[in-house]
Amino acid sequence: MADLKPLELGEILDGTFTLYRRHFLMFMKLGAAALGLPVAIDVYLVIASGSGGLFVPGQSVPDHLGLRLITVVLRYFGTLFLTAGTVRVISDAYLGRQPDLGDAVGLGLSKLGPLFAVGLAQGLVVMVPLGLGAGLIAAAVALKLGAIAIVLASLAAVVGVYFGVAASISYTMTTPIVVLEDLSSSLDALRRAWGLSRGYRGKIFGTLFIVGLVAAIPTMVAGGVAGAAGAKDPAVLQWSQVVLQLMPVLLTPLTTCAITLLYYDLRVRREAFDLQILGQQLGIA
Repeated sequence: MADLKPLELGEILDGTFTLYRRHFLMFMKLGAAALGLPVAIDVYLVIASGSGGLFVPGQSVPDHLGLRLITVVLRYFGTLFLTAGTVRVISDAYLGRQPDLGDAVGLGLSKLGPLFAVGLAQGLVVMVPLGLGAGLIAAAVALKLGAIAIVLASLAAVVGVYFGVAASISYTMTTPIVVLEDLSSSLDALRRAWGLSRGYRGKIFGTLFIVGLVAAIPTMVAGGVAGAAGAKDPAVLQWSQVVLQLMPVLLTPLTTCAITLLYYDLRVRREAFDLQILGQQLGIA
C-alpha cells in the first residue's frame, strides 16, 4: 500500500509511469471495454477506404459520414468512461486492493452523465473568454475605432487568454473530483478544481506537458511512418492509420494516472487527505 503524501514533480512522474506499467493489462481491458466498439468501426473504415481512412481534398463528403460521426460520439463518451474507470483502478492500487475490472466499469458508467455536464461547462468557460478577446480585437479593427480602442481590446484579449489558459490547467482536476467526491452538483467541480489548483498551476502544467510529450511519441512515430511510406505503399498508410486508432486506448490511462496523482498531491497539501478518506469516498472503508 502506497502512502498519500506531498509529491514533487519527479515523484509524480515516477509514480505515473510505475502505476501505468504495473496495471497495464487492467488499463487495456478497461480501454477495450470503453473504446473497443468505436475503434473497431474506425479500423473497418480505414481498411475499407482506399485513402487509408483519411479525408481526401476534392471529395465533397467523406465516405461513411454518418458512421464516422457515430464513432466520434462513441469515442467521446468512451474516453469519459475510460478516465473514470482508470481513477478507480489507481485508487484501488493506493488502498492496497487488487483492482477489479467490474468495479472500474461500474464506476465509469455511473459517472458518464456528470463528466459530460462538467466537460461541456468546462469547454464554455475556457472558450468564451478566448473568443470574446479575439472578437473585440476584430471588431475594433473592422470598425476602425482607432489605436486606443485596439489597445484596450488587445488588453482584454490578453486577460481572456490568461483566464482561459488558467481555467484549462485548473480544470484538469475535474475528472478525479467528479469521480471521487460527493458534490451537490457536478458543476461544483469547476469551482472546486479552481480553488484546489490555486498556487500549483505551474506544477500541473509542467507534469502534464512532460507526460504529454511522452504520450505523443508513439503517435508521432505512426504519423511519420504514414507520411514517409504511405505515398509509396498504400498498405503501410492503412496500417499506420490502424495503429493511430488504437492510441487513445493505450495513452488515455497514462494521462489519467498523472492527473490522479496530482489530485492526491493537492488534497494532501491542502486538506490532509489520507487513505481512510479515499476509501470512504469509494465506499470501501
